[in-house]
Amino acid sequence: MKKLAKFLFWLSLFLLVLLAADQLLLRATGLSGFWLDVQRFHHGFRQRLFEAPQRVTPNPAAPPAGRPSAPTIETLIETRSQAPAVDASMRYLYLNEENSIEFASSLEEIPPRYRATAQRLKE
Repeated sequence: MKKLAKFLFWLSLFLLVLLAADQLLLRATGLSGFWLDVQRFHHGFRQRLFEAPQRVTPNPAAPPAGRPSAPTIETLIETRSQAPAVDASMRYLYLNEENSIEFASSLEEIPPRYRATAQRLKE
């Protein structure tokens, strides 16, 4: 019981000091330099922390004429998930002129001067 009381005492003291520092940073005036930056950060942090997230509603209006509509994230995800899988046994590896490793899905993607040294990746 004594340990619990001691814990609750120190917890309440910590929360009280935290509350005092919070109120000091909110109400202090005439700060300059470092403390002014700390106060500005604290104000912005509290605003982001306690402000309710704003819900973005889609705009049903059509895009301006002559300008295509931007794809939605759902469309992009579907497109990516439906992409054909690349067969790992048909991938190639070669070194370019700077001796950095390059990968290619087919022999045709490799520049002609590097095709002789290209190696097929093993599964």
